[in-house]
Amino acid sequence: MVSLLGYPARSSLQCVDMTKAYDRVHKSILCTKLVSTDRVSPVTIRWIHSWVSQQTLSVDMQGYASSVHSIQNGLPRRSPLSITLFQIFTAGIPVNETGRLFMDDCALFVEREFVDQVQSKLQLALVVVQYWGKKNHVSFNPAKCTVLPFSGTGSRYPCSRKILRS
Repeated sequence: MVSLLGYPARSSLQCVDMTKAYDRVHKSILCTKLVSTDRVSPVTIRWIHSWVSQQTLSVDMQGYASSVHSIQNGLPRRSPLSITLFQIFTAGIPVNETGRLFMDDCALFVEREFVDQVQSKLQLALVVVQYWGKKNHVSFNPAKCTVLPFSGTGSRYPCSRKILRS
């Protein structure tokens, strides 16, 4: 494998999983992002805020019901609108130039000439993604994250599988 730049490529794909992604959407941050898009009318934003803010939960077990509690964060389940709202919420996640976002999973791809360059670029990309997560009250699940290293020389190169830390 040769990179587009002409040198033997060393590359890695880092797969990152958001912990309980739909349950952790911070409602006020979501509404702030809706306002900043300038594509959603104020009336629609107020309606969405009301819709996501009026979620409640109670447990009914063997004929006994718990008291009703309001749900502080998260998007309503089984609603097509929740998918769109989640995409708006995560639209600003800073994946690198070759990264992609797949609902609650993020894939970061890095290609460089030397292994240490790959590792440092990947670590920097992860730091940026983790900073976005802290700012947006989203955490990532290290147990579901993995690094897939590739080498243009036909041999595997060492790559830490514990790059993402909680």
